[in-house]
Amino acid sequence: MDARLEGKISQRLEQRLGLSLKTQQALKILQLNTMELNEELEMIIQENPLLEIERDDYILCTDGELPADDSGDEEVPENIYMKRERSDDNGWDFDRLETDDLCFEDIVKQIGYLVLDQDEFNVLGALLDSIDKHGVLETPLKTLASQLSCTPEVIKSVVDKIRDCGFEGLFAESEEEIATLRDDGFYPTSGYGNGAFTKFVEPDVFIEYVEEKLVISVRDIGLAVSVDDNYRVILESSHDNEARQYLEKKLNEAVFFVNALERRKETLIAITREIVAANAPFLVGTSQKIEPLIMIDVASKIGLSVSTISRAVKDKYLSSPKGLFAMRKFFGNKDERERAMEIIARQLQNDPDMSDADLTRFLRGQGINIARRTVNKYRNLLRLPKE
Repeated sequence: MDARLEGKISQRLEQRLGLSLKTQQALKILQLNTMELNEELEMIIQENPLLEIERDDYILCTDGELPADDSGDEEVPENIYMKRERSDDNGWDFDRLETDDLCFEDIVKQIGYLVLDQDEFNVLGALLDSIDKHGVLETPLKTLASQLSCTPEVIKSVVDKIRDCGFEGLFAESEEEIATLRDDGFYPTSGYGNGAFTKFVEPDVFIEYVEEKLVISVRDIGLAVSVDDNYRVILESSHDNEARQYLEKKLNEAVFFVNALERRKETLIAITREIVAANAPFLVGTSQKIEPLIMIDVASKIGLSVSTISRAVKDKYLSSPKGLFAMRKFFGNKDERERAMEIIARQLQNDPDMSDADLTRFLRGQGINIARRTVNKYRNLLRLPKE
């Protein structure tokens, strides 16, 4: 058999969207939340001698009025003014606050270690392995005593010692027994963590209600270009081409990062303005309903792409008079989808021939603004095709 390798040359035309390195870096900065941005900027300034961190907040007055400026001749941009760093973090190190919570069983064991001897401590371990999430024994005391080769009185002694340490009702054999031992209506395990990793978040945007006006502020760490005299001499008159080229490169990078951070601030402010415009009653606590925004509408209104909006709100939180919320929560949610599907199913039960367009109009009348293609997708998910 004659096996031959043949090579062929062909041409194919295709279109690809490529992002420059600087564009990728700018998008990365936009996507980072405040805590991630802090870490990123620390690395950036270590690599660039012309950058230093400055800590300032930019505030947006929604009514366009600006406070009196005592800074002299410095011009204040319209609607935005500088404010010293917020003090509500009280100096806490948020990275340090990330921790593994002790679960209820671990806390009881630590108490038991102090008040029980070794044999009793072993009994405590078996008791903790036998309780449900409310602290009720799933295995009767007599059965446990048999499994541990000890008397019920020994187990009862351990139970009493632990209860005397503030765990009233723990190791009860029924919820009814807990009710007789506690008069507060709580279970012994109520209020304790489950041992899951706790990650503290720091708000990226603040919405405050000041004198019947909503004020938006963005918390972040900014960068400033700082060229000292020695670097300036090298840039302006040095004959060391290598040193001058290095500093020119770092200067260009520094200006880029400063501008990227400024665009990030402006983008977050613009998006938050749309959130406030649609959800002011919810944010001040006079309404319990969120009016979800549609990313494509917000993108069109503020002149950005949908992907930019998505990156900007990813993993970011806003603090408001109503509480702390993920910014993504204001761009549609699972509850709205489930409500839409429930309405679609009910309408199609009454009228199986109802068109997607009619369903879309009906949903809008119910306050759910979704596209007809989304209605068709939900309809297919329900397996209720138009007959």
